[in-house]
Amino acid sequence: MRSAGGWEKILQARRYGEHLKSDERILGDSEFVEDVLDQADEQFDERCLCRANGVDIDRLAQIVAGALGIDVAEVWREGQAPTSVLARYLMCHWAKEIGLTPTEVGRKLKLSQSGASRAAQRGAELAAKRGWRLKELMGE
Repeated sequence: MRSAGGWEKILQARRYGEHLKSDERILGDSEFVEDVLDQADEQFDERCLCRANGVDIDRLAQIVAGALGIDVAEVWREGQAPTSVLARYLMCHWAKEIGLTPTEVGRKLKLSQSGASRAAQRGAELAAKRGWRLKELMGE
């Protein structure tokens, strides 16, 4: 309220259809805050879409296997085989989109929480590099 110039300025801005979403001194200008909220809403919508389409961790493993052109068993295989490593990266990255935490997906893949978090970062890089989006791959 103080950074907006007091109640009088806030009421005046509202009369002109301008609604402030934040204090610029803390979060940034309203446009930035709206962009962040829109992005969060989009991620929430994608997560709901995944759940509505029945995407769980086993279905996710099938999607990852299809994207990499490997057998599903390779996704769950432990060790340092290159295709299994890439599969773990993607599993950890896309698990967030279906509402799983790094701890949950790490437990399934026999990774620590920090290992799953690092794998998720690498999976995001891999997916971006290859232009893969889970929403698009679900349709295959």
